[in-house]
Amino acid sequence: MFLFLRKKIVVDCFIDNPVVHNLFKIDHAHKFVPLEWKQLPPMVDVKSLQDPRSKESIPIPTAKRCVGMVNLFTAGFILPSWTDFKIEMMKDGLFFKHDPMGGLDANPHPPFMYWEELYKGYQHVKISSPWLIKEKTGVKFAWNQCTYHNTERHANYHALSGILDFKAQHNTHVNVFVKKGTTLTVNAGDPLIQLIPLTDRDVELKHHVVDAGEYEKIAKEFTQKSMWGGQHRSLLNAMPASKCPVGFK
Repeated sequence: MFLFLRKKIVVDCFIDNPVVHNLFKIDHAHKFVPLEWKQLPPMVDVKSLQDPRSKESIPIPTAKRCVGMVNLFTAGFILPSWTDFKIEMMKDGLFFKHDPMGGLDANPHPPFMYWEELYKGYQHVKISSPWLIKEKTGVKFAWNQCTYHNTERHANYHALSGILDFKAQHNTHVNVFVKKGTTLTVNAGDPLIQLIPLTDRDVELKHHVVDAGEYEKIAKEFTQKSMWGGQHRSLLNAMPASKCPVGFK
């Protein structure tokens, strides 16, 4: 009888910028719990009856006791913004980028790539993230906007959701729609995206600072395409040769 230990899922995050690595890592979600939620009391005494003769109150749970929120704030990882930036969106969809170093890579997708009614009155912007992620098994990750963080700007922008893997592609670019005639302001360290691994296996997060050559090599593993469509499926299904831990073939 052979006993096989269940292996961890290892998520490797790569960057070629030591400053971003040190200050604005992709990290566990519980490290980004909103301060306002932390400060919220779990129970609040509320008067039980509206009759003025009644003086009794009963404890009512707040959002601090919401199982859905507790589970969300402790699930997966957060991709924070790696820089301060502004997207100044004109009413005609033209936009201007502002960031301290002047190197923010943000570009639109042409309208034919999505349907007309998708966030009508907004303009698509793809914000290029400097983080690359590799994961060998092909496990899927839910990719979602951080809906409980910086809620004051949610009326003017939406980060798009999806489910993706980091075996067949390694980018972490953030696709958003920004309302025309508004300015999106993001501070370095602000939570942008939550990545939740869709697995019951333990997940280990690792970070690596690499040089420009190694970074480019990882980035080009996916971006050097050889076909118009279907490359992602082909890469995802390209399984390595099976290795038996006790030496059988």
